[in-house]
Amino acid sequence: MEKAKKYWRIKRWIFLIDILLNAVLLFFILYSRLSIVFRNKAMGMTLNPFGYIALYLLWFGALSYIVTLPLEYMESFVVEHRFALSPLTLGKWFKRHFKRTLVGAAITLIITEAVYFLLRRHPDNWWVLAGIGWVLFTIILSRLAPVLIVPLFYKYRRLDNENLKSRIFKLAAKAGTNVKGVFRINMSKETRKANAALIGIGNSRRIIIGDTLLDNFTDDEIEVVLAHELGHHKKWHIWKLFAFGTVATFIGLYTTNAVMKECLLFFGFNDISDIGAFPIFCLLLLLFSVLLMPLQNVFSRYLERRADVFALKMTRMPDVFIATMSKLAKQNLSDTTPNKFIEVMMYTHPPVSKRIKMAEKFKVKFL
Repeated sequence: MEKAKKYWRIKRWIFLIDILLNAVLLFFILYSRLSIVFRNKAMGMTLNPFGYIALYLLWFGALSYIVTLPLEYMESFVVEHRFALSPLTLGKWFKRHFKRTLVGAAITLIITEAVYFLLRRHPDNWWVLAGIGWVLFTIILSRLAPVLIVPLFYKYRRLDNENLKSRIFKLAAKAGTNVKGVFRINMSKETRKANAALIGIGNSRRIIIGDTLLDNFTDDEIEVVLAHELGHHKKWHIWKLFAFGTVATFIGLYTTNAVMKECLLFFGFNDISDIGAFPIFCLLLLLFSVLLMPLQNVFSRYLERRADVFALKMTRMPDVFIATMSKLAKQNLSDTTPNKFIEVMMYTHPPVSKRIKMAEKFKVKFL
């Protein structure tokens, strides 16, 4: 337990430092007028707005990558190896990290180009159109991610455990969820942590199970894990989170629009569509996301508790549920008993100790 607490204490400090580092970097780019240098240099190379925005983002992103890389290396390589959670060599870690960066950069480019197009054409109500666009983009990405993005990092293999596969399909049918396939993914090449998920929507919906889970857990235990995931779909949690995110997006964009217009002159800008003011945009969204995080986590923990209850009712195996939570906590090095402040502010799931206590109460009440 002490090892887990130490691990997460380090991870939380890195998380807070990362937020602070990004805020400081954004302020530096603004106050040093480096953002204006990037903008002027980009516009000197092309007057096409899509072109100079892409060039600006290239230089902005390169600087951000260089500044934040040491902290990312510390968090996802040094710390993970210190606690024996990663088998990656430095070369393989950097390759995967760089690939993730490229995917993130491509998505960021698409979103930013779309937002600045709306800022140029509709400066007064861009935030409404951007919010609608974000909703549609999220749906499309959820549909395509299992077939386009996930395979970039993990290889899908059909589950060869026919007994487990049959149990999973029966469980999905019982939950009223249509699943296109059950796949094993090679998580062990990146981490020793165990996980499984039900991803995608429509025809791309599939169950993926990490080999780290398959190789260390019984069929009963894996069934309990997947019953929890199916609970999210049965109870419409995915769409509830989506609705929450949609409302938050519109509020965030509206607030950013109002505050940004008040901040432009202070930082030496006249037009909200000026790409040089991009760091202001990022700062405001960063602040909003930090302020929203506790509320978002409260809602997430509520949904996770409901999925746990669903899993217990579906499987009727509270002892297996308890054993699974304990094994997952040990393998994933989870802090099972965080203090209340940390739980409220940073936990998307109820602490393992509370999940086990809930299962024990279920056992007494229903069995």
